[in-house]
Amino acid sequence: MYKQIKLTSYCTLLLLCSGCYMNKAIVQPWSADYTPDSQSDYWTPTKRSKLIKTQVQLDTVVPTENDDLSLAEIINIGLSNNTATQQTWAQAKFAAATYGQTQSSALPSVKLMYEFFRTRAASYSTAFSAGGSATGADTGTGSGTVSQGVSTGAVFIETFNQWDPQLQLTYTLFDFGKNSAAANAARQAMFFADFMHNRTIQDVVQILSSDYYDAIYQRQLLDATQANVITGMTTLDAAQVGLTAGTVSISDVLQAQTTLFQFQISNVEQQQNVVMSTSKLLKDMGLPANLPVNIEMISDANPKEEDIPSLENLLVYAMQSRPDFLAQGADLRSKELLVKKAQREVLPEFIYNLDFGKTYFSGGVNDKYDYVSYFNLSVPLFSGYYYRNNIKQAQAQRDLSEANLKDIELVLVQQVTDARNFMIVSFNALGFSKKYLTSADQQYQVALAEYKSGVVDVLTVISAQNYLADARATYAQSLKNWFESLANLTYALGASTPPSFIKEELQ
Repeated sequence: MYKQIKLTSYCTLLLLCSGCYMNKAIVQPWSADYTPDSQSDYWTPTKRSKLIKTQVQLDTVVPTENDDLSLAEIINIGLSNNTATQQTWAQAKFAAATYGQTQSSALPSVKLMYEFFRTRAASYSTAFSAGGSATGADTGTGSGTVSQGVSTGAVFIETFNQWDPQLQLTYTLFDFGKNSAAANAARQAMFFADFMHNRTIQDVVQILSSDYYDAIYQRQLLDATQANVITGMTTLDAAQVGLTAGTVSISDVLQAQTTLFQFQISNVEQQQNVVMSTSKLLKDMGLPANLPVNIEMISDANPKEEDIPSLENLLVYAMQSRPDFLAQGADLRSKELLVKKAQREVLPEFIYNLDFGKTYFSGGVNDKYDYVSYFNLSVPLFSGYYYRNNIKQAQAQRDLSEANLKDIELVLVQQVTDARNFMIVSFNALGFSKKYLTSADQQYQVALAEYKSGVVDVLTVISAQNYLADARATYAQSLKNWFESLANLTYALGASTPPSFIKEELQ
């Protein structure tokens, strides 16, 4: 009865424990709780599926509204919050741990073991007696009766205990460099992960720089549209003065008013562009888009022609600093070492093993100590062409990595060339846009003065006014393109910070 109650308790406990993680998915995995009803239906989330802890803190500490965020501050915040760099950092740490793990084969492997086992064995024996009767057993415990002249059987129960602590040592004495090649390959893989982490940081810097310059551009364009509104109001005022004086007709006022409305609409639309550019910048910084922040403006730039370096110098610089190019080189070296490892798999391996311990038996006796010491020489002879195909597989991976390196080199040359050409175009466009803005402003001032004097009609003033509005927008775009060209060239070169020949322009 006691045994039945104990068994029932164990079964109940087992069912309770299994209920902690088992549910109807084991029988109905395609129920509505786990999958959509059909290919055209949405899946209705359950309460459990929404148990996600919020990762973005809305009260993130950022500079106050009175402080202007510089590009350096934006990059610092973005790198601290960006998930891409967090992922590549974890990958780099994993690769470093893997490299350390591969070197463990160079040291002995020591293991402490403890074994205990208990046996309960039954044996059956027959006995025969010519007379009298006897009961008992020679060893263990048993039961049985022997009557005179009658043979009978007895069951003997024996229990036996044995326990023995053991110390095991295994050491690879010589393997013709297989483990060494594997460790060196892992080291190159670690370098690959580190370089890719650096490149990811540069990716984030490039994105944040682009967002920053776009936000500046949108704000400068907003200033330009506001200036256009002021210019339009000036023209309208001049037309109304002329109408009051009787020197112009109502047509001049209507045309000036129509142009003013166009400028006002553009100004309102540009306000939305400013908000969107700022929210994108905040999102890429890893911050909520509703945070009120100000960014540091760049008023002007005065580059010189000597600031543009030669293409040859840029390519040499990029070959030595571009992380993705260096990472692929490390990957190729890793694959070459894996080919060596695969080629050495067919060579012998010499291993030493030592087991040392002490064994205890029932009754308090022991063997004092015991050991097994042996050397093992393993020579692979044939394994179904496994080693041969393993070498070919490693060689194919090496060839693939080599092709990837060539492709990245071509991309590097293209990106550096394009970035430099964009820098030249931006440099020239910025110079012309400054002259364009100065000329358009002078043209408008002259046209407005002549209109007030009655020399020209309102169409001439409106035409000059439109040229001035276009010149303002063109200058804002040219300024943005110039700074973006510097950021693009820095990214194409793979520099963590701007090189000395363009660093001053980015500060």
